[in-house]
Amino acid sequence: MPIDLAPHNPYGLTLTNAVLGRCGGFGAGTDRLANMANLGAIITDPLGTRDQALQLLPTTGGVLYRSSTRTWRRAQRDAAHWQTLNLPVLLTLQPRNLQDLQELLRNLQEGEWAAVVLDVEQSGELQHLVRWVELVRNQWEAPLLLQVATDQISQLTSIPQSIDGIMLGSGPRAKHGEHYGRLLGPAIEPLLLWGVERLRELSNTSLICSAASLASLASLQALGVQAIVLDSLLWTTSTHDVAQIHFNQQ
Repeated sequence: MPIDLAPHNPYGLTLTNAVLGRCGGFGAGTDRLANMANLGAIITDPLGTRDQALQLLPTTGGVLYRSSTRTWRRAQRDAAHWQTLNLPVLLTLQPRNLQDLQELLRNLQEGEWAAVVLDVEQSGELQHLVRWVELVRNQWEAPLLLQVATDQISQLTSIPQSIDGIMLGSGPRAKHGEHYGRLLGPAIEPLLLWGVERLRELSNTSLICSAASLASLASLQALGVQAIVLDSLLWTTSTHDVAQIHFNQQ
């Protein structure tokens, strides 16, 4: 059933299905995505100011994950492949600081993307969130989503009104051996459910959440989540089962 994740934005963000696929989770992405009729949109790998390789380490109940980042050159090259899937493409910006964000915005063009996701998971400057959102809004009128991790929610006292939706992605920062990253997978399901409740207290905008497990889908629906993101499920669930996932808002 179609759903609009940005009903108050003049551009809207209407998807045929409330299941979003993150490109990084699909490896090279295009071939596997093309065979998944249940997807409503694609979320790009984070765009940063430098290339960073994906780090993925199995842990008890999930994975330790450090996202890969693309530069504009790589993102524009990959966009040609994503657009062949005839799905809305959500561009993820992942600045670490104000200077990163300003550099990323220099190449942002209206019309190329269905929405922008401002991913602040790698930033320690959430006190400047209002300013960051203002900078994006100065040149981007289409839907704007904010992505946060579970351990950042307690730092949020409010959500800027110009945000069209909130995406809850990863779990807390963690360390495994010599590697650092964020936790994903079934182990963080209780944190995601708590995070959804807290974000709903802060804002009545659309809520999109990472699906930690197949078992978590019913709980996310009951909490009023409008759409889910397939990321860690892709590593813990068979291709056949992932292709059968549907998410209907209650």
